[in-house]
Amino acid sequence: MPERDKPHAGAFGPLRRYIPMPKMVWTTFVAHHPGGHLVVATVPIEAGQDIGTRHLRELHAWLSRLVARLAPVGDYAVTIVRDAGLPEIHAAFAERSDADRLAATVKARPRGIANLGRHPEWGSRRVFVLDEPTGAAIAASLATDGELDGR
Repeated sequence: MPERDKPHAGAFGPLRRYIPMPKMVWTTFVAHHPGGHLVVATVPIEAGQDIGTRHLRELHAWLSRLVARLAPVGDYAVTIVRDAGLPEIHAAFAERSDADRLAATVKARPRGIANLGRHPEWGSRRVFVLDEPTGAAIAASLATDGELDGR
């Protein structure tokens, strides 16, 4: 039974249904959905190049809009991560089918559990490169309500 259909005791008494607001703040999502499904967009930068906060925020907005357009059935969250190496944009989903839909759309590649590195808590992890052509394809598809091109 999906989490949203399970009864729980809440402020309005016992056995109320949990009806999620699909988009969540990252920290709230991670706390409520251990073992969720992660799609990681790595953002390539050249040596010595500023990682461009404005640019990352624009890519984050495009990816967030793309996820919303895919209409996830479960909770999800999207955030920018700059822990180490290349900056990344993480999209996490409570339902694997939602992660699968985004991964198929952006042609993300699976990463095995052994390769999760600093993210061992995720049920699945896929990675793709969010470079200029991919970003432009996402922006164009959002502008025209079309599908992403073949890149």
